[in-house]
Amino acid sequence: MKKSVNVLVSIFCVCAMLISLSAPTIAASIYSSSNIGVDVNDSQLIQMMEDMGFTDGEISYIMELEYERRENPFPKSLSRGFPKNPYIGQKYTATYRVHFSTITMTVSGIAGALIKGGVGAGIAVVLASAILNEWQENLDAKGVEVSIQYVYGETNDGVLGWNMGRQSWSLFY
Repeated sequence: MKKSVNVLVSIFCVCAMLISLSAPTIAASIYSSSNIGVDVNDSQLIQMMEDMGFTDGEISYIMELEYERRENPFPKSLSRGFPKNPYIGQKYTATYRVHFSTITMTVSGIAGALIKGGVGAGIAVVLASAILNEWQENLDAKGVEVSIQYVYGETNDGVLGWNMGRQSWSLFY
């Protein structure tokens, strides 16, 4: 009996220790990085924006920017740094800075600036919401820096190209 109690207490302590070590990491990752929004089609994106309370005008603005971004997915500001002769599996991280003084501090304003920088609309809308919430708690922040990791390999179309991967962001002061 005593042995089984010791085993149960040991298991409980290990579980408690693992939870206490992983909880801050999980909470931090919710605010700073994401892989969501990559596989969102237009109707899902529009529905997501409606659910978030976007007006019809804001939805039209975001969708117009997204269609323009699709025509040129890598703006000159980002494309300069991509390797000239990439190999399959090669990674490249593009960083885009948005200064809050140059945009309207709304979810659609932040998302619009991110889309203009080359971030997909699904990702931009989700990140913009989190960025705005964080900015409202840190009003002295000057802007946000968004990093997107790209991996060279087969795309959804079956051709070789750069695929968007993990995204992260942080406020700068």
